[in-house]
Amino acid sequence: MRRFWLALALFLAAPTGPLSAQRLYKLEVGAAAGYHVFSSKLELGNTFGAAIRAGYWFSSPFSVEAEATFAKPKTDTPLKRSVSTTSISILGLGNFPIGKTSTFFIKGGLGRTSYGSCPSVSVSGAGPCGNSSTLQTGAGVRLTLKPTIFLRYEALLSRSLRVTHENLRLRD
Repeated sequence: MRRFWLALALFLAAPTGPLSAQRLYKLEVGAAAGYHVFSSKLELGNTFGAAIRAGYWFSSPFSVEAEATFAKPKTDTPLKRSVSTTSISILGLGNFPIGKTSTFFIKGGLGRTSYGSCPSVSVSGAGPCGNSSTLQTGAGVRLTLKPTIFLRYEALLSRSLRVTHENLRLRD
């Protein structure tokens, strides 16, 4: 996890010139903090996490974005084990103006959530492991602070489509 934070800090601190898409206001790149709430079936407590995303505006009101989220919740079992969760997704967005400079958006797409590798011996209460394909949907607002700086608030819901590892354990 330290490597992730170091890589993120270096990425954000790296001096770069504007890309041609940024000059046209079509490229959106950002980092975010968020509060992750997990289903009780996963036996994971809620926690803060981080996200990075890159998006491209094709034409008003349509855009697409790739997003990666990271969180490290603890199990809500007596073990209180930390589980590294990561999610990678591709989403389509519908953007609708609010006033002159801000937008409301709805989004939906597909993703993949990982709960880390599974141990060779299963331990009751250790939390989930393995991967799951997800269907994601959400909505939010993008508030303009400066012509190229936005503050974004959103809610995102992920629903597992298919479990891709037999050891992804869920509570009944």
